[in-house]
Amino acid sequence: MSETHRHFFALLPEAHAAARMEGAAQRLLSRHPRLGRPMPRARLHVSLNGLGLGLDPGEPRIRRAVRAAAEVRPPAFRVAFNRVATFGRGEGPRAVVLRGDEGVLGVDLLQTALHAALAEACLVRRRPRAFEAHVTLVRGQGEVPETPVPTISWTVREFLLVHSIVGRGCYDVVARFPLA
Repeated sequence: MSETHRHFFALLPEAHAAARMEGAAQRLLSRHPRLGRPMPRARLHVSLNGLGLGLDPGEPRIRRAVRAAAEVRPPAFRVAFNRVATFGRGEGPRAVVLRGDEGVLGVDLLQTALHAALAEACLVRRRPRAFEAHVTLVRGQGEVPETPVPTISWTVREFLLVHSIVGRGCYDVVARFPLA
């Protein structure tokens, strides 16, 4: 069976924020035990932009993506998530995610700049898909109404290019991009 490679740009939470996210997921599951499975701490992240499925790690497109992302240098910023809700529509597995209000504006700006740099390098479509900064806490079948939670925040000092093999459950950092 062949492996499916996936590359995406992401933010990883600082350790204290990841621990609080893990706690938030456990509290959700204690109130809604049929929701599904919590996301492992090592896989908690905010996705910024994907490069698609099927790219092998050594492909020239990956090197081009690294060069394009290196041009994106916004200042470090604070990100804050303050509510949980179900993400997605339709049938099939759903995600319960952390969302934010004004606390995610820095993520929005970073994602817009990154997408523009990747589009300029002809690596993604010029017109971006709708984007909403979020962190997946739980995957499964259940649904949770939007609910406020104690704010979980950290200072974003870098973004990453991550490689994963679909179904393996682990991420490898390909490149790190420090913020100014």
